[in-house]
Amino acid sequence: MVFDDGQMAMRVQFKVEPNPPTVGRLTLMARVKNNVGYPMPVGHVYFAISKDGQSVSETLEGDPVGNFQASGNGFYRATAEVQSPGSYQVNPQVEHQQSRFNSNWPLEVQQR
Repeated sequence: MVFDDGQMAMRVQFKVEPNPPTVGRLTLMARVKNNVGYPMPVGHVYFAISKDGQSVSETLEGDPVGNFQASGNGFYRATAEVQSPGSYQVNPQVEHQQSRFNSNWPLEVQQR
């Protein structure tokens, strides 16, 4: 996804492990890249998970992991527990300087 608020543009990729997602512990990840496509560190990345409009857990802040240099694979990562299979919505939010970007990411969780 590409986000642009007129002051800043960035690309964000989302990933979940295990893939496909199953009931239990899920690792939610976002990789933030600049316009050129290089991973970039940002102020904060948050993840919220909901099912049927109800929040599943508190908003989780992603921890930076990996290398954020030009050839790096830097991610922001948070771990969540999902108790039942079904259709969920992950709402990642990226905050950097004065810019804030929100998105919706569908997540189908299967029984193990």
